[in-house]
Amino acid sequence: MGEDPSEPAAEQVKAADPRAEFWEGAVRSLLLFIMESVLDIREIEPDKFRKRLNAVLEKLAAGGWANPPERRFEKHKVEIAEFIDKQKAYLSDREKEFRDIIELLTKAMANVNAENEVFNLKVFEQSEKLEEIIRLDDIRKIKSALKLEVENIRLAIKEKESSDKGRVEILSQQVETLSVELAKAREESMRDGLTDAYNRKAFDRQMKNLVQRNSVMQAPFALLMIDIDDFKQINDTHGHPLGDRVLVSLVHKCREYIRAEDFPARYGGEEFAVILPGASLKNALKKARHICKAIAETSYRVAVDGEDIELAITISIGVSAYSPGDTEIGVIERADKALYAAKHAGKNRVASETEI
Repeated sequence: MGEDPSEPAAEQVKAADPRAEFWEGAVRSLLLFIMESVLDIREIEPDKFRKRLNAVLEKLAAGGWANPPERRFEKHKVEIAEFIDKQKAYLSDREKEFRDIIELLTKAMANVNAENEVFNLKVFEQSEKLEEIIRLDDIRKIKSALKLEVENIRLAIKEKESSDKGRVEILSQQVETLSVELAKAREESMRDGLTDAYNRKAFDRQMKNLVQRNSVMQAPFALLMIDIDDFKQINDTHGHPLGDRVLVSLVHKCREYIRAEDFPARYGGEEFAVILPGASLKNALKKARHICKAIAETSYRVAVDGEDIELAITISIGVSAYSPGDTEIGVIERADKALYAAKHAGKNRVASETEI
């Protein structure tokens, strides 16, 4: 019986080989695991490599198993191998640097050992004096000499303890400072400089990660797209510095209504996004309405050109939720269209993807 020419090639392959769908899922999972194993090291350009793997995943999703996988991945496996070699080389170089550091520490420890020898010598000298005391005949002289030598031993021990404690504290402070600075630099690279919300790059990465994770395991999430109503008018009337303060205030207010695990980001200009991991469309709509109502009920007294004015703003929100087989672009587009619907319906309101 011949193949139906109207049936996609990928479906024909899956029909001919029931295992094809399993192998396709296995390859997708392996590529995802490779991406998650990539270290965020700027020097080896991990984002470029992730983009190339994403392109492979998209081709796989679009073409299915119509062509032999060996042919499809032939040109990509070289890139994957080269990146793995680059990452290994980088780690090897860092390992050498760590060995150099260990060598320096070893030399430092040798100096400490030298100091320990001095300390041990002091204790040994005190022990010799104790032996001399034993040979004394007068009990009062023995008692007095013993008391003095015990004090000397205690003093030597305290000096050693103080010296060791000082070194440990300095080393601990240096390690803690480096750890804090590294974490701070990593966090700042993902933040918007004005509002302290996550930036667009961090948002795109988080959306892609969530969608990819859903291709392997179930991890639902919802998305709020938020836009300040008539923001241009605020800038034109009161100036951009006040407009910036409005953006900062909006983020602070939103944080009062979202969880620690939620992901607020500045999407662009006066538009913001909030990713809600684990949230259904219903729960996301409920949260969006709370935020919209809270913003509308809040007014700010600000000084503009020496004059106090009362400023109130409103926002419109579009809400979408991830569905099996979705792409990050699809989730964003539906939330964006829902946002447009909320604007078109009069602003200061929430619209769901089901309304578009």
